Amino acid sequence: VSGTGKELDLSAGKAIMISSGEGAQSDLAQSFIDFFPDLPAEAVSPGYKWSTSDTLKNKSTAGSSTTVVKADNKFEGFEDLNGVKCAKITSVLEGTRSTSAQAQGMDIFMSGPFTGTATVWFSPEEGSFLKHEVKTRVVGNVQISGPQEMSFPMIMDQTSVNTLKK
Repeated sequence: VSGTGKELDLSAGKAIMISSGEGAQSDLAQSFIDFFPDLPAEAVSPGYKWSTSDTLKNKSTAGSSTTVVKADNKFEGFEDLNGVKCAKITSVLEGTRSTSAQAQGMDIFMSGPFTGTATVWFSPEEGSFLKHEVKTRVVGNVQISGPQEMSFPMIMDQTSVNTLKK
């Protein structure tokens, strides 16, 4: 990871395969694609704001997804998290997400715009993140093709919380 939070080399993660409980396989590198917020190259102080945009592509044996995201980020300042002084960065997210998969002989395609928020707590002294929370909502459509074709609206809420275990 670069000093600005951009992932530089995920090649070692591509060699490690992981499976979901439903049998879908992916490589470990997929879990780290754009995990950290991109930071500005210049020094920041509390209240500093910046915007980023990115396109994320994930693939597994179960399907693939593409997410185009714009983030309005803010360095909130420093706060204590479990006794550790952390830099807190919040982000307001918006973009589009599309996912395709195959199940029981049917092609499933989900797409729509999303909105959300993200917060990361990072310890400069320890050189590691302590917590990362992301909440998103996709409002879109599901299309199913195969023996029976159908289409219906979808609202999908997702919450992800990652914490460092010591």
